[in-house]
Amino acid sequence: MLEKESIDEMLTHFIKITNGLFLLGDFIDNDQKVRKVIRVLPKAWEVKVTTLEKLNNREEMNFSRFIGNLKTYEMEMKVREGREPTNKKSIAFKVTPSIEYQEDLSEEGEEDFATLFRKVRRMFYKKGR
Repeated sequence: MLEKESIDEMLTHFIKITNGLFLLGDFIDNDQKVRKVIRVLPKAWEVKVTTLEKLNNREEMNFSRFIGNLKTYEMEMKVREGREPTNKKSIAFKVTPSIEYQEDLSEEGEEDFATLFRKVRRMFYKKGR
């Protein structure tokens, strides 16, 4: 795997190779796939590789779960590097409502809600629900 290559790109190449080997009659089991992918990860992934080797038994690890774990780590690395912002700024306006306006709104709002509720109830009764 190259330094700038993503997990998805590396996985695409890997799947092409393993499918070609399968067509030639050479089957690669999950343990071999996990070991081969771990072997090609760059030095920046050394912490993740060590964690995966120590915490998870490769023989029991599902390959798709393993790849999902790597994709998650890749996204976390991008956030740490600042390539993808975690929170986007939004435009917000300050509101300072007056007390009189809020009281009027609450009375009108209750009436509107009651009317809406009656209309919805009638619709359900008409349709036989």
